[in-house]
Amino acid sequence: MARAIQILLLLAALAAPLSASAEGEIGAENVEIVSSLWCDTADQLEAVLMAHYTHKEPMAQAMAEINRFSPDACIMARAIVRTGREVRRVTAGNSIMSLRAALVLGVMRGQYAMMMRPQTWFFVRIVDELIPL
Repeated sequence: MARAIQILLLLAALAAPLSASAEGEIGAENVEIVSSLWCDTADQLEAVLMAHYTHKEPMAQAMAEINRFSPDACIMARAIVRTGREVRRVTAGNSIMSLRAALVLGVMRGQYAMMMRPQTWFFVRIVDELIPL
């Protein structure tokens, strides 16, 4: 099964375009599987993170608030991506986070990959933790 996923990732890397959005060029780095919170825009992602980490709302409630205006705007998923540039950094709660753009080539459903038309989505990586004094 691992061999099949490697072949699928290689095919995705060869088939996907190197740039994807009007927001700018997304450099083609390695294709990888990223488990994260994914949103359609960086603003939506930041709103969910601030609600959860700063205002202490449960993650499901913070996501539901964003998805109320645009269903499935934010989801938790394992995506097959080419990661791109950092859009901005935010501090939410005790964490410094990097909001990043990615060219999403597919989504993992259990052990299976569902390929899709490449789209730009946004995800988060925690860069550092602040230590309270």
